[in-house]
Amino acid sequence: MNTHLFETFVTRKARWLPCLFVLWIGCGGEKESLHELEHEIPAHWPADFQDAISKIEQRTEALKSTHRGTETRSELVEIVGWVPEIAGDTDLPEELWVPIYRTCETLRRHLEKSDVEIVAYQDDFDRLATLLRESDVELRKIKKQLDAPEPSPASD
Repeated sequence: MNTHLFETFVTRKARWLPCLFVLWIGCGGEKESLHELEHEIPAHWPADFQDAISKIEQRTEALKSTHRGTETRSELVEIVGWVPEIAGDTDLPEELWVPIYRTCETLRRHLEKSDVEIVAYQDDFDRLATLLRESDVELRKIKKQLDAPEPSPASD
């Protein structure tokens, strides 16, 4: 009977050894961020507001002049969709961020209608460019304030 208990114990341990070995080996590889694995940054992702304005203008001009490509239109839709996300990642106050978001949502809805010419909503693109330029100026002011050294307390 003692032999049977020993054999059962050894058999059970032997079943777990391969599992433990796989777990141990699997955890030893190079570490990569899940964010890096899941999210590849597209080449047309804007670096900042000025870059967003430039990329939007390039694509709207291309669509106006050649009426080409669903790819150009798709990239334009993506960029317009990313602008609120980019704005949200800054220190921009809500009163400046909300108009950017609303304008982008309006543009996105327009752009989803593929039968409408891009010139039909040029005013919305112009408004977005103006909002982004104003916000860029405001962000520079905010950054300057944050980077400024705090005044030392006055000695009495």
